[in-house]
Amino acid sequence: MPETIINRPDLQSFQQKYGQSLITVLFWVLFFFFMRPLIGMVGWFFGVQLFTDIMIERGGYHALFDLLSWYAGIVVLIGLVLESWSLYNLYRYGRNEKRKHQPQPAQAGEIAAFFQVDPDWLNELQSAMTITLEHDVHGRLINSREESDEVWPLISQSR
Repeated sequence: MPETIINRPDLQSFQQKYGQSLITVLFWVLFFFFMRPLIGMVGWFFGVQLFTDIMIERGGYHALFDLLSWYAGIVVLIGLVLESWSLYNLYRYGRNEKRKHQPQPAQAGEIAAFFQVDPDWLNELQSAMTITLEHDVHGRLINSREESDEVWPLISQSR
């Protein structure tokens, strides 16, 4: 039995897909337009006042603009604090991005001693492209498995 369009939306043409979406949006807008009086009546019953009554007729927009000016002032103040911190760091450290007392990079022998593994095994792990490491309950490395190169190209091609 051939697949119908309702079960296979990928068979729909561009006009069918977007025409259906347009009709759906149109009917939702009409639904809310016709439900607006009912929503207003329920809101009035629960004491909700109209936006136009509060903001325009009673001058509520003045309070809104006062609050917005406070918000803008606070945003500017935060920007000034961040800029001063940036200038302080520039003065203290200059254009050098690195701070003093940087630790030296760990050597392979130090890493092998820390993880309690054979240095030759560590070199194999570092030269592998993709590996899976297994740990025991104490966090020590107990096994490694190099992943197949056949799986990863499929994942990267699907993106």
